[in-house]
Amino acid sequence: MAGWNHTGVKEFLLVGLTENPNLQIPLFLLFTLIYFMTLVGNWGMIALIGLNAQLHTPMYFFLSNLSFCDICYSTVFTPKMLVNFLSERKSSTFSGCVLQSFFFAVYATTEAILLSMMAYDRYAAIANPLLYTVIMTKKACIQMVLASYLGGLISALTQTIELLQLDFCGPNIVNHYFCDIPPLLKLSCSDAHNNEMLLLIFSGIIAVFTFVIIMVSYTRIIIAIQRIRSAEGRRKAFSTCASHLTAVTLFYGSGTFSYIQPSSQYSLEQEKVSSVFCTLVIPLLNPLIYSLRNKDVKDAAKRSTWKTTPTSFHLVYGFFKHNINLQIGHFFKIVSQMYDHKQSYTQGNWREGGQWRVHEAGLGHRDRLKSPCTPAVLRRHTVLLARSQQQMLQEKNHMADVNFTIVTEFILLGLTDRAELKVFLFVLFMLIYMISLVGNLGMLFLIYTTPKLQTPMYHFLSYLSFVDACYSSVFAPQMLLNFFVEWNTISFSACIVQYFFFVSLLTTEGFLLAAMAYDRYMAIVNPLLYTVAMTKIVCVALVIGSCVGGVINSLTHTIGLLKLSFCGPNVIHHFFCDLPPLLKLSCSDTSMNELLLLIFSGVIAMITFLTVMISYIFIVAAILRIRSAAGRQRAFSTCASHLIAVTLFYGSISFSYIQPSSQYSLEQEKVVSVFYTLVIPMLNPLIYSLRNKEVKDAVKRAVEMKCVPC
Repeated sequence: MAGWNHTGVKEFLLVGLTENPNLQIPLFLLFTLIYFMTLVGNWGMIALIGLNAQLHTPMYFFLSNLSFCDICYSTVFTPKMLVNFLSERKSSTFSGCVLQSFFFAVYATTEAILLSMMAYDRYAAIANPLLYTVIMTKKACIQMVLASYLGGLISALTQTIELLQLDFCGPNIVNHYFCDIPPLLKLSCSDAHNNEMLLLIFSGIIAVFTFVIIMVSYTRIIIAIQRIRSAEGRRKAFSTCASHLTAVTLFYGSGTFSYIQPSSQYSLEQEKVSSVFCTLVIPLLNPLIYSLRNKDVKDAAKRSTWKTTPTSFHLVYGFFKHNINLQIGHFFKIVSQMYDHKQSYTQGNWREGGQWRVHEAGLGHRDRLKSPCTPAVLRRHTVLLARSQQQMLQEKNHMADVNFTIVTEFILLGLTDRAELKVFLFVLFMLIYMISLVGNLGMLFLIYTTPKLQTPMYHFLSYLSFVDACYSSVFAPQMLLNFFVEWNTISFSACIVQYFFFVSLLTTEGFLLAAMAYDRYMAIVNPLLYTVAMTKIVCVALVIGSCVGGVINSLTHTIGLLKLSFCGPNVIHHFFCDLPPLLKLSCSDTSMNELLLLIFSGVIAMITFLTVMISYIFIVAAILRIRSAAGRQRAFSTCASHLIAVTLFYGSISFSYIQPSSQYSLEQEKVVSVFYTLVIPMLNPLIYSLRNKEVKDAVKRAVEMKCVPC
């Protein structure tokens, strides 16, 4: 029996996520909702792929297996965790604990290998499109999926067998919400050195192997995309990779903190926090990523919805289509001037006999449109005019690399074309803008007039308030004015200036929120060194760095925008000048602008988001080490306001810019933009005042001083 397990422990007690009884019910409801959405999303994805012949391709074959893996992955933890939230004694038998650890290792490893196989599939589709069907046969796809599961099974079996050879004869409290190998090794009374080395070697090899496949595949993909001459081809190629890149980033970003390190340096608190995201949130996000950001899946879902609810859907669709066609005519104004040194254009009256009519110039198939100009006809002829101008511009060799802009102003369609809503929206947004200005400027004044608030945290908060006040002022005055004018026009130069300040302030706010997360990390994790690390010079440097980063990002996009030609339609389907709708109006090749937008938005979002995430992982780990409940509550309270602000900011921004232009939805962007351009600047001062005791005390003292008679 030498070398085999001699275990006296029959069960393990799981500490869980928290010992606070007041949080058990809210966490139970939250994770029940997450698990339900995970099951619905992933099973729905599998059913959608199985029922739609258009999705019977290698890419979606891998995606269906990824969805199945996510279902099994989340089911390994969630049911037991939900039961434990409602149980006084959170126990798990020895055999149940080992089985949970085994299946966790199987599905985590399988998902990593599947993601690398999907990267190779994208490489074969983009770099070798002619040989794609020969390379990625059904047999090859099945073999790759089986290899993924086999790799996960071998890795899990090796570590589980080694785990069973350990002795567990002492404490049986697992400081986690599920049975994972590192916390179990802490409880063993045997020498766990071999297990630690196996964990390090297997985790390292699998991570390096899968990551190298992904990196090599995407390197070859980028090289292949750069060789594609057409902008449409490049956009289409990029769009097929966006969802997979997002899923890979989330998976490796959360898994990096857990297993690529020896157990001697392992932090159970850090692992517990990162595991929540890795085991519960990622299986929920994957089907959302592949459905919301994938045109084929969205089209398949629409077709399925159309087939299942034909009568009601047709009625609703017909109602909205009728109302939109009635209102859209109020927003179209044709101002078409064509300049050319070689050709002249036929001009005529734009209005005859009380009906709108369009004269076609240089289109060749007829001289005049005989029927009234409905919105559909108007849009079609506007496109034809733009194409005609674009073809003539391309024939001018001397204008190849120079901006040739005929458009002198843009027409903003705004939020709505319904006249009865404009007064209501004017009053609503006027109120929001006034609250935003009063709140942010009041916060700025309060911080600089209260000595108690002269700390690094409030130094950053004052600049955040200043940025929010400027940020909302970029949009609100023009938008409020446009509610009462018939044609919501903005000059070309004013549009460019508005976009420049919008991007500058938006990027600056992202960097400031990251700097504030770092400040909270220093205050909680290294309190003794806080005043040394966060000096006034360091704080000023972080603020200046945030502003410089915003200006550089904005200048890059603005200069690229100024190099484009605008010679056709000038109607912006938005309430302010943003880059994606402007790119839609350009008659130049915008592929470089789209690539810059994708790269800069992705890099800045990744830098700021990782700074926030890493800071809070260490903050949570430090807070969990505090013994007193009052100390933990005080530490959490200093982060609550910032966490809410970060969640609102990234939650609204993430739907807009981390995607290629080919999948961009102007309607979606318009709705989301209302929140992050107007509502968030109003909410930030309310969040930091209503949830901050020091700010509330400062406000009370200021009010009392005003009320005291002289």
